[in-house]
Amino acid sequence: MHATAIGPPRRLIPVWLTDLLVTVLVLGAASARLSGGFGEVTVSGLVLESLPAVLLWARRRYPLPVLVACAASLFGVLVTVPVTPLSVFALAVAMFTYSDHNGRRHTVLACLAVLLVVVPTTILVSLGTEHPPLTVQIAVTIGFAAALGDSTRSRRDYISSITARAEYAEATREIEAVRRVTEERLRIARDLHDVVAHQIAVISLNAGVASANLRDGPPAAIDALATIRSAARRVLGDIGDLLAVLRADDDQPPVSRPGLHQLPELVAALAASGLEVTLRRTGEIPATLSPATDVVAYRVLQEALTNVLKHGTESRAHVLVAAGRDTLRLLVTNPVSDTGPAARIDTGSEARIDTGSEARIDTGPAARPGTGGYGLHGIRERAASVRGRVSAEERNGIFRLDVRLPVPAAVGEGDRCRTS
Repeated sequence: MHATAIGPPRRLIPVWLTDLLVTVLVLGAASARLSGGFGEVTVSGLVLESLPAVLLWARRRYPLPVLVACAASLFGVLVTVPVTPLSVFALAVAMFTYSDHNGRRHTVLACLAVLLVVVPTTILVSLGTEHPPLTVQIAVTIGFAAALGDSTRSRRDYISSITARAEYAEATREIEAVRRVTEERLRIARDLHDVVAHQIAVISLNAGVASANLRDGPPAAIDALATIRSAARRVLGDIGDLLAVLRADDDQPPVSRPGLHQLPELVAALAASGLEVTLRRTGEIPATLSPATDVVAYRVLQEALTNVLKHGTESRAHVLVAAGRDTLRLLVTNPVSDTGPAARIDTGSEARIDTGSEARIDTGPAARPGTGGYGLHGIRERAASVRGRVSAEERNGIFRLDVRLPVPAAVGEGDRCRTS
C-alpha cells in the first residue's frame, strides 16, 4: 500500500513578495511625514523610521533581535519627532513574526515588555505638545499583532497535528489490516482444532472400535469401516496442515496445495467408495496455469464427483479435462433420476472424498432433511474467484456441469498478439 503524501498548505503569496510589500509599506509610513501635518521633518527621524524596512528582512531568522531593534527604533522616533499613526507598523510586523515563531508564554512576555517601554514613552513625550499621544492606538496595534501571530501559529500547529495523524493512520492501515487478518486466522485455527478435529477423531476412534468387534462380520461392512478410518486419518492430517498454514507467518514457505496432479488419487478414492469415474484428458496443462486456478479446478472436480457419489442414480460419472491455450475446461456428466432435486448435483453439500493431503469426508448440510445444499453455489464462487464461468443443466436424464477457467497467456505471446 502506498501512502499518500500530505504536506502543509501551499503559500498563496511568495515570501520574497511579502517582504517586498512590507518594505514598501514601512518606507511609505516614513515618507508620510513629508506630506506635513506631523511636525518638523528631520533626517534622524526619517532614518529611524526607515531603518526597520531593512531589519524586517531578517525577522524570520532572528525574530527576537529584530523585535528589539524595531522597538528601539520606535522609541527613538518617539523621543525625536512626533509619532504618526503609521510609525508603529514596523513594530507590529516584528511582533507578529515573533508570536508566529514562539509559544504563547513567550509571546505574552514579549508583548508586555514592548508595551511597558512604548506606552509610557508615548505618554511622556506627548506632555506639553499639541499632538495627540496615540497611546491607545499603539497599544491596541501591538496587542492585535501579537494575538494575530499567536493565532496563526496555533492554526499551523493544528494543521501539522492533523497532517501527522493522517500520515500515521495511512502508514499503519496496512499493519492494522494484517493484524486483524492474523487474529481471524488464529480464531479459525482454534475452531478447527477444538471442534472439527475433535469430531473427526471421535469418528476415527468409533470406526476402530467397530472394526475390532466386526472381524468376522460382513466384508462390505469391514471394508466400509476401513475406508472411514483411513479417510478420518487423512482428514486429521489435512487439518494439521491447514492449522500450520493458518498459524504460519506470511514469510514461511506454504504447505503443499492440491491440484490437478492429484486427480488420479481422487478418482481412485471415489472408486473405492463405489463410484465409477471415467477420466479423459485432452491437451497439456499449460505451464502458465496459476496455482490458484489449479486449486480451483481440483476443488470443482472434487465437489462435483462427491455430489455424484451422494446423489447420482447409477454411481458412475464421466470427467473431461480439456486444456486449451487460454481456457481450461472441466466437464462432469452423470445420469440422474427425475424424482426431484435431490438427484441433482447442485444439491450437494460441502462433502468431499479424496486421498492424499486433501482427503475429506463429510455428510454436510445436505444430509439433513429439509435443508438445501450448497454444492453448485460453492462451485460458482470458486470459479468466480479466478474469473471462470459455470453452467449446469439437466437434459434427457443426464446432468452436465461445465466449468471454464481462464489460463493466462505465456510471456511474449500477448505481445505478439498485440503487434500482429
